[in-house]
Amino acid sequence: MARDLYYSIQGYKNGLERLRNDTSLNKKNRELAVKWIEQKEKQLFDGYSPSERDKWAIRHSKTLSKYVLLLGNVCCWFPDLSNITEKQLTKFKDDFYSDKIKSRKGRIIKSKMDYVSKVIRSDFFKHFLGHRDIVEKVFTAKLRRNEPEVEFVTEEEVKKIVINANQEYLKVAVYLMFSTGLRIGTLLNLKFEDFELKHNVNNNMSYYLVHVKADYTKSKKDRTVPVVIPEANKLLKEYLTHFKKGEIVFSYSHQGLNKTLKNACIQSDVRTKPTNKLVTPHVLRKSASVYLLNKKYSIDQVKAMLGHKPSSTVIDRYVNYLGLGFEAEINNVQNDSYEKVKSELENVKSQMLVLEQKLDSESKKNRKIIDKALKSLAKKV
Repeated sequence: MARDLYYSIQGYKNGLERLRNDTSLNKKNRELAVKWIEQKEKQLFDGYSPSERDKWAIRHSKTLSKYVLLLGNVCCWFPDLSNITEKQLTKFKDDFYSDKIKSRKGRIIKSKMDYVSKVIRSDFFKHFLGHRDIVEKVFTAKLRRNEPEVEFVTEEEVKKIVINANQEYLKVAVYLMFSTGLRIGTLLNLKFEDFELKHNVNNNMSYYLVHVKADYTKSKKDRTVPVVIPEANKLLKEYLTHFKKGEIVFSYSHQGLNKTLKNACIQSDVRTKPTNKLVTPHVLRKSASVYLLNKKYSIDQVKAMLGHKPSSTVIDRYVNYLGLGFEAEINNVQNDSYEKVKSELENVKSQMLVLEQKLDSESKKNRKIIDKALKSLAKKV
């Protein structure tokens, strides 16, 4: 928890400092953006006791880091943020939604709703910059949330990544995220005592339970997740021999794990289906749902393992994409047809057996009659 707290706060502070000193952006725009973010920081943390500040620091730091990223692009898109006309904002809106406006790195903006809801329609444009009237004239349409993409990798592709990973911790981390659907933030906070070795008497195999504490999760609820892949359990058992109680088992940063995973994916020539992108830790989490569904886990079981609410519809996208929603019904139909044919065949076999028995019985009777007739004829002769 402390390490995640450090990286979250430090990441935000570094990002804000880069924005403050970025000479490629208009100086006045930078100053306005930094001033507003610092005000936002004060609002988020004011009134908290030291213990409460620590409790909420990770979440608030991630929120502030998001503002740094968004405003970095916004500063680039407008020549003067303090002086925006209705005509300028209308043109921006048209270009923004038609993908003519791109990020500072030249990428298409996918999270358009974030910019509209968190920057343009929020306090920054409306009150801090004083553009409330023109914002309400131009941005009148109802906001639409972008649907998350369906993207995943298969178990065979994960094995290729593990083979090509040079670091032992990455091999275990990849298998764990794929097998259990753990988020990277949760994974990097796991301690030695969070793993419990169990034994399955039915198949005489060992496996691990991962006890995920509420403090590590986005849902803020405890849950226990089994490691279902045999190879993952084998690697994990060997890996945990290097640690003892109280020690964090993955002492690496988000950036470090992301980078090593990216390199392993390039070496393995593995990309996501159907989007054909490089694999990220979150893609491994998504892939866990596909893997578990294909292994006949129910939708409710998969939701529970991934820490989703029962009302969540995220898993449904994968069920629909894979056609898994019809599999049970198809199996039932096919099984019913098979059982019917099997039953009819058994009846035919029974009838044939009865007929064979009758035929055999009649054949014996006829043989006796013939033998008796022959004997009688022989006496007369």
